[in-house]
Amino acid sequence: MRKVHINTLYTNHKILEQLNKYHYKEKNYTYLYSENGIYCLEKDEIYKINIVDGEIEKKNDYYENFDLWIDSSNIIKEKDLQQIPYNYYLQKIKELHFRLHENATMTFCIELSDNKISNYYFLTDENIDNYSIKKDIVTFLSVLK
Repeated sequence: MRKVHINTLYTNHKILEQLNKYHYKEKNYTYLYSENGIYCLEKDEIYKINIVDGEIEKKNDYYENFDLWIDSSNIIKEKDLQQIPYNYYLQKIKELHFRLHENATMTFCIELSDNKISNYYFLTDENIDNYSIKKDIVTFLSVLK
C-alpha cells in the first residue's frame, strides 16, 4: 500500500464525528524511538521498523487547495527480536480507518496520539487520478475543509 499524504493537518475533532458513519476498523500500537532504530509493539509482538525509501510524487492542487504527496516507500517489520534498547521515546498511536463503501480500494486513516489528531493520510494501491479513487478522496477532503 502506498501512503498519500495531505499538505494541511486539521486537528479539530469534529472531523471524527463527521466520519463516524464511514468507520471501518481501528488499530492500536506503540512506537519506541531509540538511537538503535524504531520499534513497534503491536498485538503483543515487537517489531523493528525498517524503512526502504521509495519515490515521492507530488500532486499540486489535487482538490481545491489540497496538495497530495504519494509516498511509495516500504515499511518492513523485522520480527523475533530478543530485546529492545534501554533508552527510548514512547508514542502510543490509535489509527482509525474509514471507507466510503465495503469493497473500497482506498482507506482514509487518522492517527491519534494522546487523544489528539497527529496525522492522516490515504492508503491505496490504485492510481489517485482514477475516477472512483479521486471521487472517494475528494469526499474525505471535503470533510476536512
